[in-house]
Amino acid sequence: MLKANEAKSSDDWLWLGHRVITADGTTVTMADTPKHQAADPQLSSQAPGCGFPIVRMVVLFALSTGVVLDMAMGRYTGQFIHEVSLFRQIDEIIDNTEIFLADRG
Repeated sequence: MLKANEAKSSDDWLWLGHRVITADGTTVTMADTPKHQAADPQLSSQAPGCGFPIVRMVVLFALSTGVVLDMAMGRYTGQFIHEVSLFRQIDEIIDNTEIFLADRG
């Protein structure tokens, strides 16, 4: 539905006739509640009771309009774990006529 709505944007926003979809990832901290600790526990490097549960997120959005097309969330398991596995959960919305733009992370 969102992709269909975004596709109605002006052709002036296309790059060489193609829609550009971009991705960005981030981490967020959550309230330190028993429910969040059970679902997304603290990292083993944190002292018990110190710190907050952390979740990693990847969002796909249309560059022309800023519309969020899809999002995936998963447990943060460390600084050097890439967001690619989350991206692979939602990459099917990108078709072969669109340009995909992302940073190397």
